[in-house]
Amino acid sequence: MTLDASIRAVSFGVDEPSLKLLQAALPRVEFKEMPLDIQAMLSHPLSFEPDLIFCGQLNAKISVVEAAQAIRSLYANAPIYYATSERRGFDRKALATNGFTDAFILPMDQSIVRDLISDGSGDFKSVALVDISPETVLDFDTYVLLPMNRKYIRFSSAGRVMDATRLKRLKDHEVASVQVSRRDLKKFYDFSAQQLKTLAQDGAVSETERKDRMHAAVRSLLTGFLTNTSEMQDCTQIVQSYILSGNPDQASLYEKILRLSASGGDGYAHVANVSALGALIAMSLAPTSVEHIALAGLLHDIGVADVPIEVQTKHPDQRTTKERLLYERHPLNSIALLKARNIQMPEQVLAIIEQHHERVDGTGYPNKLSGAKVSREAQILSVADEFDYLTTVTLGKPRLSPQAALATLLASTAYDAELRAELSQLFQLPG
Repeated sequence: MTLDASIRAVSFGVDEPSLKLLQAALPRVEFKEMPLDIQAMLSHPLSFEPDLIFCGQLNAKISVVEAAQAIRSLYANAPIYYATSERRGFDRKALATNGFTDAFILPMDQSIVRDLISDGSGDFKSVALVDISPETVLDFDTYVLLPMNRKYIRFSSAGRVMDATRLKRLKDHEVASVQVSRRDLKKFYDFSAQQLKTLAQDGAVSETERKDRMHAAVRSLLTGFLTNTSEMQDCTQIVQSYILSGNPDQASLYEKILRLSASGGDGYAHVANVSALGALIAMSLAPTSVEHIALAGLLHDIGVADVPIEVQTKHPDQRTTKERLLYERHPLNSIALLKARNIQMPEQVLAIIEQHHERVDGTGYPNKLSGAKVSREAQILSVADEFDYLTTVTLGKPRLSPQAALATLLASTAYDAELRAELSQLFQLPG
């Protein structure tokens, strides 16, 4: 639905931190707060039909499943979402099975809320440039995002041939994606499917669709790890299916890295990118540790969920010393969470997770390790982690090209000189 001032949402028993995050994700939606009281719902229904409904569990005496059924009986046409900042007891699959359209853990799912609900014509999705062949006619417009100016500029118009020279110019400027209006996504997927058929790759999926599938799998995995429903085999399956396989092609390592920097994204996209980039680097520099680095990449930030919500949502520059120290414990939180679940994770994976913010010059955290105490594998994952943060497209922030990001990382004393020399040779940056 298109978000504008006429969109009205009702929240039943949503906790205050979650409600604030929902309102921040949907700034043009008008919210009405209501208590979670089934009898009151049924005896005094709203005087209007809400467009969106969010339900929490502030009333411990009421089953949220019963609440969902009562809400559904009154407002059959409105999507009903469960929203909470409390991960304990959260079971997304069970909630979706019992009346909810979807369920969100906040702030982890804040951008998912925005993407799933804000699907109007004014909203855009990033699609991989590799999925658009030159000299083909597109039946949808494409746009280029200017993040600093917060503007989307039309790059090509529907019904026109995609000019090969202009497409090459984007690639030469290390732009790996264009934007498509969400209302045109079906047209894009139909187009990419037809392209794959033309190339005699029946059964293959586009790079964009592969990323979408991986994103959904990572979301399900991490939610499961936080709520006791995912297992080690789920993690391994994602690594094998999406990280280590992918669509085979003859692209160089740098071109593959460029694709990973194609767009902005939420925490799930970040995790997937870090896992994939770490694995790409490891294939050349640490081949015996590829799967371990990929696994660590998927799980390296799960401990952030146990950082107080007000610390998670505060800009790093605005955190107090106490808040900064709380946040810097998140690698230890990740290890504690996995051990509490009795997940049989390889020791090397746990060590990589714990050390992914450590730096050889001693400036990292949580244990201020230095020199050889910071493992090579942890440094590789750290490079992947920092690269994704540096290249993520964020509105209001100048875009940093992959080449500039890599140059920044290779000049940093946070990584040992030998590794930096190997990375420099491996990347063979275009001049």
